[in-house]
Amino acid sequence: MPQVNVEFDNDTVKSLDRIAAKQSIRRPELLRRTVRELINAESDGRELFSAPLQEIRAEDLGSGLVDYSQKMTVAARATAEKKAVGQRS
Repeated sequence: MPQVNVEFDNDTVKSLDRIAAKQSIRRPELLRRTVRELINAESDGRELFSAPLQEIRAEDLGSGLVDYSQKMTVAARATAEKKAVGQRS
């Protein structure tokens, strides 16, 4: 079986180990399962690793940025919907 070596910072490794322990598995198995899920999601046309949308406040972004951000969110959703519909048919 081929191997892939990846370097992580200490905090990431601690987080991986904590999550693996909760699942009662070792770090390599956690990474294998995560990669398998990524591959399966991609082939099924599902989203993976998407962060939840947060409320955008104009005072936090400055003038004009709210409209741009909202338009980009709408465009991204429309693109995702087109991909999902295209893959279902």
